[in-house]
Formats: sequence, C-alpha cells, structure tokens
Amino acid sequence: MKEDGTLVVYNEDNKALWASSTSGNGTGPYKATLQADSDFVVNDSSAAIWAANTKDKGRDHVTIQPDGNFVIMYTRDGNTVWCTRTNGGQGSPVVGVGGVC
Repeated sequence: MKEDGTLVVYNEDNKALWASSTSGNGTGPYKATLQADSDFVVNDSSAAIWAANTKDKGRDHVTIQPDGNFVIMYTRDGNTVWCTRTNGGQGSPVVGVGGVC
C-alpha cells in the first residue's frame, strides 16, 4: 500500500503490474481488507475508496500466487473469485479493475 492510498502489485524488478487507481482519493491512513461480506476493499480513514466488487461471492483468503497473480481464493471448491490478471509477471489488462479469472 502506497502512502497515497494506492494498492499496487509489483514484480521482482519493482515494476508495477497492477494498481487500484486510488491515488489521492480519501484521507489516510489507508488499509486493504478482506471483509466478512467477501468484498476486498481499500479503505481510507473513514470509508471504502476502492472495492473488488466480490461481495457475497464467497471467499477464504487473498494471496499472491507463485506466478505473480494476486487473487481472492474460495477454497471450498478451489475457485478463484477475483484476480489482478498479473500471472507470468505481466502487466494487467484491467488496471484498477481486476476481474474473474
């Protein structure tokens, strides 16, 4: 999490592959949270400024996979609920959005 509220996925060369596009939105401190309702959000000091829109889709945990993809996993059935599409260390085609993988 950057100081400006942007959540960023970097590769091993410190190149940004995906970002939440939240720079300058809200007021810090900022934090990223996987909420009880299954939505993954970036919050400023008082409210969500970005969301993966995974509410009520089921979730178990978030992780960065060995291939570089940041995902929200639902482990009961092994499916991925949402991802940044940064697998293989490539820049995401959906910067700021993410999507079903």
